[in-house]
Amino acid sequence: MLPPARPASLPRVSARLPASAPALVWRRLAELDDIRSCELVTLDGRLDAATLERAVAYLPAQHPLLAARWDGPAWALDVAPLRLRVETCPDRDTALASVWSDGDPAEVDVTLLRGPDHDWLRMRVPHDRTDARSGAQVVQDLADAYAAFEAGETPTIRADTAPWDPDVLFRPRARDRLGALRRLLHDLFARPAFAVPPDAPRGAMRVAVLDVGPDAVPALKAHAAREQTTVHTLLLRAAGRAFGVHRLFDLVTLRPLASAPVDARSDVLVVPWVQSWPRRASEAAARAAIAGEVAAVKQGGARAELARLRLYVALARVAPTALAARLTARLLVKTDVVVTNPGPVHVPLERFGAVPVADFVNFPRLPTPARAGLVFTTFRGRLRIVALWDDGAFPGGIEAAARRVLADATGG
Repeated sequence: MLPPARPASLPRVSARLPASAPALVWRRLAELDDIRSCELVTLDGRLDAATLERAVAYLPAQHPLLAARWDGPAWALDVAPLRLRVETCPDRDTALASVWSDGDPAEVDVTLLRGPDHDWLRMRVPHDRTDARSGAQVVQDLADAYAAFEAGETPTIRADTAPWDPDVLFRPRARDRLGALRRLLHDLFARPAFAVPPDAPRGAMRVAVLDVGPDAVPALKAHAAREQTTVHTLLLRAAGRAFGVHRLFDLVTLRPLASAPVDARSDVLVVPWVQSWPRRASEAAARAAIAGEVAAVKQGGARAELARLRLYVALARVAPTALAARLTARLLVKTDVVVTNPGPVHVPLERFGAVPVADFVNFPRLPTPARAGLVFTTFRGRLRIVALWDDGAFPGGIEAAARRVLADATGG
């Protein structure tokens, strides 16, 4: 028999956890779009499904939002116990192709994919519950719970782990609303930067993972040091050249802006941020503009972005969802390329009990306006590029563009 989602030995949290203003906005955006992240673990062997099912059901003990249901302006906790799905999967390409093929975009999905000689574990989590850092931590906590159950023990619950709390974040101030208005006006008059025509037919979303080896990270850092800039700036600029755009989406976490300390187990929201630079700028000027945007995010610019997201939500209240998304893409976002760099995976994630972990990648789903996306993530010192694209816009894929970006960013 499965354990309860919240063990009786743990103090219960409130049955309803009020959501902050950012969460309310993000929840509405999730209703307008499929905004999920995926954590995909490649196992070097087979997991025991019954043990894994127990570990999955135990996860909400440390991450209450994973088993929560959105109930108006609050989270209702302990109402949707996590369940494990088990499916067959012939190979890695099929595992990747299945990532966005189905599922409720508002629910947490945990699926064990049975391969011919080893398994994959796929988790899909809405981005109003985790960012890349806490998403990786969820997988590590699942691995720890699995190991404990496999050994006949009860998983250790860290006493200092608290549920997501709206007080940890913030509410936009008057100056943030002013900043949102300035960015809105700037985007209204900005020149569009689409990699493909907005009316190009839409197709299925495709995913490919490029393992570029252990030498890429040192090469990126060395080139950034020579150019006196950051790796993130180099990647954004190189992606702009590869796709022929001067604007692109980035996905940024609100973690640096929290008004109280948060750790890796704190579930923190992410927001989209449009990076832009002058279309005919020199290389130095383009990099300076990108670096300035990145600094603005870290210094509180995402607060203005949150205020601006309210405008999108307000538009969606008075216009059909499809029309609101189309107007937002054409009048404000004005780009269809996503590039984000969540950085190194901070958890060791070495084993699920007796079964070694061979690989791990985490990446977001492309928001509706986007047609192509590159996610740069590092696990055990190896850089991987997750390429996501709409095959209606890029029928030949974007792997070649991804490799051009890496060659450009490393000075190759």
